[in-house]
Amino acid sequence: MISQKLLGFALAFISGILLFASFPPLDWSWAGWIALTPVTIGMIVLDGEKRQVWLEGLILSSTFFFSTLIWVTEVSWIGWILLTLIMLPYPVAWMIVTERVLRGAQLRLHSFINLYRAALCSLLWVGLEWMRGWAFSGFPWNYIGASQYRMVAVIQIAEWGGVLLISWLVVFISMVLGLTCIRIIRETTRKQKMRPHFEFTLSMLLVGLVLLFGIHVLLDRTESVKEITALAVQPNIPQDPWKSGMSVKETVAKLEVLSISGLNQSDSDIDLIVWPETPVGQEIYVSPYFREALQAITIQRNIPLIMGSIIVTGPKLYNAALLYPAGGGPPQVYYKNHLVLMGEYVPLPENFPLRNYFIPLGQNFTEGTTKVVFSLFDKDVRLAPLICFEDVFSNLARGFVSGNPDIFVNLTNDGWFNRSFESRQHLANSVFRAVENRRPLLRVSNNGVTALIDHKGILREDAIFGNFSDGSYQEAGTLKVTIEVPGSQRTVYQQFGDWIGYLGAGALILVVGQFYLRPRIGFLNLGGRQRI
Repeated sequence: MISQKLLGFALAFISGILLFASFPPLDWSWAGWIALTPVTIGMIVLDGEKRQVWLEGLILSSTFFFSTLIWVTEVSWIGWILLTLIMLPYPVAWMIVTERVLRGAQLRLHSFINLYRAALCSLLWVGLEWMRGWAFSGFPWNYIGASQYRMVAVIQIAEWGGVLLISWLVVFISMVLGLTCIRIIRETTRKQKMRPHFEFTLSMLLVGLVLLFGIHVLLDRTESVKEITALAVQPNIPQDPWKSGMSVKETVAKLEVLSISGLNQSDSDIDLIVWPETPVGQEIYVSPYFREALQAITIQRNIPLIMGSIIVTGPKLYNAALLYPAGGGPPQVYYKNHLVLMGEYVPLPENFPLRNYFIPLGQNFTEGTTKVVFSLFDKDVRLAPLICFEDVFSNLARGFVSGNPDIFVNLTNDGWFNRSFESRQHLANSVFRAVENRRPLLRVSNNGVTALIDHKGILREDAIFGNFSDGSYQEAGTLKVTIEVPGSQRTVYQQFGDWIGYLGAGALILVVGQFYLRPRIGFLNLGGRQRI
């Protein structure tokens, strides 16, 4: 019936809107917990009808990704469309597979079977999110678990299984709510007997246990073993990928003036100055203007400086982070390990007509192959540099832990996306690197959110530049923060990585295999008289 089809489409659209709303700019964390409830209800209510579930999945997926990635249009409308198209298949695949798992659910809406369905389908979602994090070079942006970045008591479980474990919990609760709603309707209309709703009770108990663990971690007052005071410099240099923009001289002058001003206004010693990822498309570090600024900071003020710059080595182009020691001397250098698809490289021939449109500098960058941990020798502090979107990749940040860093430092340049909400989404996704590895994360942006995230994922108001209400977080200025370094902690996530993502991918293979092999008795055959 047409009305039923429209109902399915409407529920999918609502789920897509709720997913969008759970992330910045709206930042409604609660929406994530109910985002997939409408499509879950739709898949059960419309069970038995001729299915258009793939189309409903497309509506859900396109509503979410086209809206949440709209900031890409600040650089390229074509890039926005292509990136969204790459993302679309994942929720569509989840809808198709989940509908098969839920098929015939109205025949047997019982507590423990519903718990099984919800746990399995949320595991399938996590498996697809994990795949999205590495396929086509990976884009683990806005996993549903990342919507909870402000729910500090909830996100503490990231030390067990990363942000994907939080995704599993959020989707699990969303599906339990959908199954419970349908069951209540059936019981009140006397289509089935009223029984205790153990699925709802046990799922709320699980959330309660997660909150208790989180509160326990937050109340732990373990003293720091080291601390340093850093001055983060946010210059707000305008970015224009296909025009000249600001010159190196103007850029260095602004960075130097802000740095010296911040030092003069500080009432305590500064142990480190941090500039963002390279704000111009040239080699700043070889400029004579930079050499003068470097001397004024590292030699005259005797303060180390970490910064970003492009480095050209023969035919190779690198995006690099450099740490210059106090008193002068050669820098420690890290070459970015994970390049941004459609921004720093495209897998197209050099003579392809539109190639330069996707790469601002007209040339592919080269990936670094080594995870270099910087040392502040006079403070006995080690820094793990993450450039640009590298702080979004859980496994990449985890790979630095073998070098025993004390602090993660993210140098980023969100100025490409002007005053869009990209920078706030970037912050939301980066919070989990601190919790997963129990290391503080200092983010320094050209134009975005310059902030300190402590090892518990907490964003203190005095450790964020500007504020979100008036947009001042995107202006130029400096932020002085004291970074407290906890004792080295070995988390479950550091040892086993995205184990729940592996489980989800394995479950997906088994479920899809069930569709085609169709054994006489299958583990998905939960529909009573109706067999999958």
